[in-house]
Amino acid sequence: MSEQPTIPLPFQVSRLATSYWVPQAIHAAAALGVADALAAGPQRSADVARAVGADPAALERLLRALVVIELCTATDDGAFALTPLGDCLRSDSRDSVRSWVLLIGGERCWSAWGRLAECVRTGRSVPALEGRDSWVDAKEDAASSATFNQSMVQLTRHMAGAVACAPSVAVGVRSMNSHTAMTSATVASATRYRRGSWRCDRARRLNSGLSGSPRLPPSRRSM
Repeated sequence: MSEQPTIPLPFQVSRLATSYWVPQAIHAAAALGVADALAAGPQRSADVARAVGADPAALERLLRALVVIELCTATDDGAFALTPLGDCLRSDSRDSVRSWVLLIGGERCWSAWGRLAECVRTGRSVPALEGRDSWVDAKEDAASSATFNQSMVQLTRHMAGAVACAPSVAVGVRSMNSHTAMTSATVASATRYRRGSWRCDRARRLNSGLSGSPRLPPSRRSM
């Protein structure tokens, strides 16, 4: 088996520098609702463009970009379909991170990263430089505030599942110094999942005392 040719170093750096298109392609797909349009099954790009109100040619290029990053697949007859990864961009999926993508790829966060060199030079954060929060200003933009809140709900849901399978983390996480309300919500959600929503085996052993796993003290089990 022949070795793959080595990419010249300048091209490797160039590829890294232009990788900004990846998060922006994901953000554009989330903003347009592409995953929701493909939820029912494979569709041609023109049909997806019609459903989301986009230019057909531009939407097809976006779909091909999503194929490259494995959020979509292209069928033999020219249609596009979601992959399990792309399914996470659906607004109605339990695994959805659509709001988080809208938040992290939005103008406010995106422009904040554009000031990284200034932050490193001065030692000051973007909120300190701009005199405002980098995430959202609820007074200025109610829609962005709603997106932020929903993104926290989505992340908490996924974190809770992981915490439920690592009970020692759940016990200790309340002592952590959190910058948002996610910590207490995560612990509460993890406790509900340990009681049976996700049926994590390790979590069941925690509360039942099986396999030598320590039981949670009553104060923790009542969270």
